[in-house]
Amino acid sequence: MVENKALRMSSYREQILKYGNPVSKSEYERLRSYAEENEIRLSCFKEFVGDINIIMQVIDDIRVVAKDFPKIIGKKGYPQ
Repeated sequence: MVENKALRMSSYREQILKYGNPVSKSEYERLRSYAEENEIRLSCFKEFVGDINIIMQVIDDIRVVAKDFPKIIGKKGYPQ
């Protein structure tokens, strides 16, 4: 158990070295608001390390796919 935690921490440090620090609170709020406006539920992005614009593009892509498969988008981003 302790070993798994050490591996996760090591991996997290490697991510920071490779990609930078996790998104700021204001960036996360921007991403969360964007997702909510597009009826997409976010999960596990408070500690995201990387460019939130990439995630915003993925949200846009999900909306395009949802035009062909509308049931993947439900109330507040939860499938119905």
